[in-house]
Amino acid sequence: MKINVIDKNRLLDQEAVHQLEARLFGGFARFGQDVLSVTASVAASDRFRDGIEHRCSVVLRLRKMPAVVVAVTSASLSSAINEALRRSERTLMRRVRRRRQRRYQVKPQWKWKPELGLE
Repeated sequence: MKINVIDKNRLLDQEAVHQLEARLFGGFARFGQDVLSVTASVAASDRFRDGIEHRCSVVLRLRKMPAVVVAVTSASLSSAINEALRRSERTLMRRVRRRRQRRYQVKPQWKWKPELGLE
């Protein structure tokens, strides 16, 4: 699994980048080979007069499934990162569970036809 952290506004120092990489690896390592790469980007914008917004987006590239993209905007950087990681883990868990259910779903071999009189 390849992990990238993109800090667009230099909000994180080197230690915080390493901690974020460790959290990404710890959160998605249990999915094994289903996750090809994880990209987390962190940015800040001050487009509103209220103050600065922090945005964290997580992109998961998956094997044989569409990519998962989660973006969260919050007032604080830590809450944006925590919420984005939580949502992306939950979304990935749902997708993997659905795929496994479809893979092992047994389709019926025959259909009951009332006109044949099989009762």
